[in-house]
Amino acid sequence: ILHIVFYYLALPCLAQITVTSPIQQYGLESINNVAAISANGARFATATVRGMAYFWDAQTGARLASVKASNGYIETMALSPDGSKALTVRSSDSEGRLWDTLTGQLNRTFSNPNQGINAAVLPDGSGILLGAIENHVSVGKILDVQTGERLKTFGEFGWHAVISPDGSKIACPGNTTSVWDAETGARIRSFT
Repeated sequence: ILHIVFYYLALPCLAQITVTSPIQQYGLESINNVAAISANGARFATATVRGMAYFWDAQTGARLASVKASNGYIETMALSPDGSKALTVRSSDSEGRLWDTLTGQLNRTFSNPNQGINAAVLPDGSGILLGAIENHVSVGKILDVQTGERLKTFGEFGWHAVISPDGSKIACPGNTTSVWDAETGARIRSFT
């Protein structure tokens, strides 16, 4: 445990004060920079600036698993609605990684050949949404969880997208905030 010790000398007493770092008190190796919670509220996940991801039981606070998810800063993460899977993305790795939150096992790596900027898991768990920069344009891609195949592409995509609870719409901010039809990939509406 990290201790910082201060000594204060005053006549006639010597006082010692010990401060424990909360990061190490809870067994974490670095400061958390992103977090996600499952739609059902059962699990949550945190990730550190050093690439560690931690998966937690939201009811008990117990740590279920921890993984070295990246060689550095994890930019974004998302949980499946039931909390059984976690998606982590680091832009410099150019990969999305899907983890089992109970065991910490890596289920799949999704190649993201351009800078990754966003992550979400479809409500039915069948796909993931990755945001990326392709040819200097932000795009969103829905990929099949089983095969990694690209199913849909959304152009002029913002940095942080969200998926409606029924999975029918995707909303993302950017220069223009847009709502997309998740099934067809068509832009439904834009807000300026």
